[in-house]
Amino acid sequence: MIAVAGPYCGGKGVSYSQGKWFDQGISGWRSNSGGWSGDGCNGTYTSVPMSGAANKDDGNSVVWTFNLGKVSSCALAVYIPADGDVKKVGGNPTYYTVQSGSSSGSFSINQTANRGRWVNQGTYPYHGSLSVTLHTRGLDWHDSTKTYAHHAASAIRATCTPS
Repeated sequence: MIAVAGPYCGGKGVSYSQGKWFDQGISGWRSNSGGWSGDGCNGTYTSVPMSGAANKDDGNSVVWTFNLGKVSSCALAVYIPADGDVKKVGGNPTYYTVQSGSSSGSFSINQTANRGRWVNQGTYPYHGSLSVTLHTRGLDWHDSTKTYAHHAASAIRATCTPS
């Protein structure tokens, strides 16, 4: 079973939510075209502002959730949009956590080195549902210059094994 979740994706048993959206020009959340446009997704992705600290989140997040019934595990892949602007796709790295029942895990992706492709992130056990959270930790400046770098939140694909 394969399911894809993301902004403006219409798959069965999947959801996508954004926490604490704020619109503040180039420093706020932004919707962009150029994300994944297959599997029921319309190609829209979200640029999520970074917290400004390498190891601290600011309470903002994006969550992809998979409620897929009787499966035992899911291999995850994250789509990174191809846009070369760090204000849209600038996670270096972007930190994610995975939660399913009492099981959890985490992974990081250097979005700037993986633009325009799916990045496989391993297989996780499935216990009733599975969620992936993008955290906002990250540096949106270089030396003393503000870059307004953002994390990109597009589609996540779960390829699951029936139980």
